[in-house]
Amino acid sequence: MYKYCQSCGMTMKRDEHGGGSNADGSRNTMYCSHCYRDGRFTVRNITVEDMKTRVRGQLKSVGFPGFVASFFTRNLHKLERWKIHTMAVE
Repeated sequence: MYKYCQSCGMTMKRDEHGGGSNADGSRNTMYCSHCYRDGRFTVRNITVEDMKTRVRGQLKSVGFPGFVASFFTRNLHKLERWKIHTMAVE
């Protein structure tokens, strides 16, 4: 099991569903339930820069200052989804 979602970087411990779901209904431990459901990414055709923007917005909406949100997203491009795909098209 990964410590962080390999799409958005969220701590997997904070995922209320314990990870995403595969097409067969089994648990996916690489991606969180917000990013991956039923064997597919919930947001397809997104670039890593777009994901950084989404994550920063979510962090700000729950009270994180902008500089902290930016700090948490600085290494998203190193996660597996973005190493595998320069643009996730699934």
